[in-house]
Amino acid sequence: MRPLLFLLFFFLSVLQVAAQPPGGQGRDSSRFKGSMKDSSFMKNMAPVGKVIGILRDSSNKEAMEFASVVLMKVRDSSVAGGALTDERGHFRIEEVMPGRYFIRITSIGYRQLDSKPFMLNPQDPLKDFGNVWMPPSQRILKEAEVVGEKVEYVNSLDKKVYNVDKTLINAGGSVSEVLQNIPSVNVDIDGKVSLRGSEQVTILIDGKPSGLTGDNRGAILQQLPASSIDQIEVVTNPSSKYDAEGMSGIINIKTKKDKNPGLNGTVSVGAGTNDKYNAALNLNRRTKTHNSFLNYSFRDDRRDFESRSDRTNSYNDTTTFFQSEGNGHNDNVSHNIRGGIDFYLNDYNTLGFSGGYNMRDEKRRDLSLTRLLDEERTSISGFDRLSKTIEDNSSGDGSIDYRRTFPNSKRELTANVNLNVFDRNAENTLSTFIPAPGFDLNQRINTESVSYNGTGQVDYILPYESFRIESGLKTSYRTNDSRQTSDRFDFDSNVWNQDTSFTDRFIFSEWVYAAYLQWSGRWKVFELSAGLRAEQTFIEGDSKSADTIFTRDFLNLFPSAAIKYSFKEGRDVQLSYSRRINRPREQQLNPFRNVSDSLNIFIGNPAILPELTHSLEFGYIGRYGEQNISANVFYRYTDDNSQRFRTVDTVTNVSTQSFINYNATENLGFELIFRNSFLKLFTTSASFTVFYNTVDGTNVEDDLVSDVWSGDFRGSISVKLSKQLSAQFTGNYMAPREQPQGTFKGMSGVDFGFKYDFKGGKWSLNGSLTDIFDTRNMVIDNRADGVRLEFTRKRESRVASFTLSYRFGKAEQGKDRRKGNRQNNDQMAAE
Repeated sequence: MRPLLFLLFFFLSVLQVAAQPPGGQGRDSSRFKGSMKDSSFMKNMAPVGKVIGILRDSSNKEAMEFASVVLMKVRDSSVAGGALTDERGHFRIEEVMPGRYFIRITSIGYRQLDSKPFMLNPQDPLKDFGNVWMPPSQRILKEAEVVGEKVEYVNSLDKKVYNVDKTLINAGGSVSEVLQNIPSVNVDIDGKVSLRGSEQVTILIDGKPSGLTGDNRGAILQQLPASSIDQIEVVTNPSSKYDAEGMSGIINIKTKKDKNPGLNGTVSVGAGTNDKYNAALNLNRRTKTHNSFLNYSFRDDRRDFESRSDRTNSYNDTTTFFQSEGNGHNDNVSHNIRGGIDFYLNDYNTLGFSGGYNMRDEKRRDLSLTRLLDEERTSISGFDRLSKTIEDNSSGDGSIDYRRTFPNSKRELTANVNLNVFDRNAENTLSTFIPAPGFDLNQRINTESVSYNGTGQVDYILPYESFRIESGLKTSYRTNDSRQTSDRFDFDSNVWNQDTSFTDRFIFSEWVYAAYLQWSGRWKVFELSAGLRAEQTFIEGDSKSADTIFTRDFLNLFPSAAIKYSFKEGRDVQLSYSRRINRPREQQLNPFRNVSDSLNIFIGNPAILPELTHSLEFGYIGRYGEQNISANVFYRYTDDNSQRFRTVDTVTNVSTQSFINYNATENLGFELIFRNSFLKLFTTSASFTVFYNTVDGTNVEDDLVSDVWSGDFRGSISVKLSKQLSAQFTGNYMAPREQPQGTFKGMSGVDFGFKYDFKGGKWSLNGSLTDIFDTRNMVIDNRADGVRLEFTRKRESRVASFTLSYRFGKAEQGKDRRKGNRQNNDQMAAE
């Protein structure tokens, strides 16, 4: 109860302050129309100039964020100040000396916009532009229709936003394949996601917890369709207003919600080599009173795979070898539906409901041949194993969102309640044949798990003249009840008998209570922010098989700070700091001894500690005409780093793997992202990430240390072959990564995609060929005392696919956009 009382007291205090805002502060710029003046108000203002306004896209009337607004002197066009628009399109430039100025607005994918000159002086210190309409970049079609092109990504120091539709390879693919083309993000062949070399990354869907945690995350991402995704947001050093979970940052997957008025939609069907099929329907209806959307997708995906492992045991001057080869296939069929509606109750209140349901059926067949060899590579013994798995998965989520703004103020109150449910049922049948002495062993393992994830959150924004304060409360609950039962087949009596050595039930629960306070402000050309987040965590684990109950609770503080300096038009630098956490998961904590593989045993560690990370980042972003460059240097220091640790019994040759905390890890890296357009035909982009990683495990073994350089490269080139045909090549390379007990050997691949828009613009055809040279395979080399294990796994990755799409909805876009652009130019010229 004590954390609850603390959070309640904090929240009531915030509301009390919010209910009595200081007089004359927090005024909404919508009060001012054009160059409206109030002489009595002006006399009481300090003799300091201020420029404000709201930037909107002229084609769809939506607010524009991350646009650059630069204040320039009329006399010599020198820069006198500047700002980036926030998520609501607002910009504010303060503490301006008296003089004649104009503003220049730039944003990738839009035409540069200059205002007419205006004067600021002590008698008239405020310039309010009201709504400023920004025209998109234009290309004239035969029908003289003007169309705004969406750029591939929007780069800022706070976060990077990638538009999924601009990567042609994504058509007909999955979210996992989308993430594979995002700079700094890597996805291995099993769907595991890492950001800047770390798998400790939080994944959200539409800014909310997604249930994408643990072992199920990769499988779910491989089945979610790319066609339902609008944008991917990457936040590498989040502030205190974000959850502290996720050491390397946050990836937010934003689903499609059409912003055009009326009913709009897309229908698509696709097929790929080796029995792969997909279909999708996206609908959106927007009116003055509400906005609703519905997305449905179907995927039938078959993937072949093969594997090989070579294990060498060297003890007491004796060497033996284990060799294993396997092959098989996965058949996945999934249905995914998501919908929602936002009600605009009035000018100040919005209420939204959204939810989704996913059903995934998987059938897996895996045949492996294992042999024990002596020093002369002569077979001593071995076994053959056929594994058949039938798995049914379903998940659902629901969310209620409320947003309240206030008249004549930029105050904002938001609240959200979210619930996720994940249900998994799997039956795995193992048929083992041992040639010598020659008998069969059949085993059946049934796994059932039900997970619940719930959150409740309230956030409040309180603006002042030169800064604002954000505060919030959040509580989250996560539980997982996992059961495993095992039976062995008795060939003599022809019945299945329960095997208690493989029976397990583990119940995991986690509560997190959080509160944060964030301050942000602007001083001349500097933007400053500082915040503090407190999170109280309660964990309970109940292992029925091990007859063990354990509890953990810890309180952590997570400060953050950032300073940004704008020294030239479109060029900024920022230094930021945050503290992050990675809490132990169910698999790491469960003390059940898993012996499903008799040669490789796994057991969890209930004593594992959470990892705490200090993250420091220095970044630069610059725009040079059609070129955009982002460079970042980052450093992470992690206490109690959690790693897998393997020991081997020299008598039985059985290895046991568990999790253990090392002293610390350090990660120092450099990231460069570059984009360039030239000749109106080509667009190139490239990203490089190089990092140096050290691991200190001397608390476990004296020589358990590693330090290694590694990195990633990703590049693409897009070509506009004609008004209707575009093509794109992408490639990526993951450099080798070394751990204290092993090395990942690296991976690379090249993809190709094209898009053809049929005349009229409603029909389009996408085609792609992924992993052209069939090089994406995973090779891991593990080492422990007396043991070396090299494991190779190859999942089908060279796939050709075609997707046919049809778009429908309001067609009178060209006329409205031309009219909006003319009105925009007239408005700015009249200023």
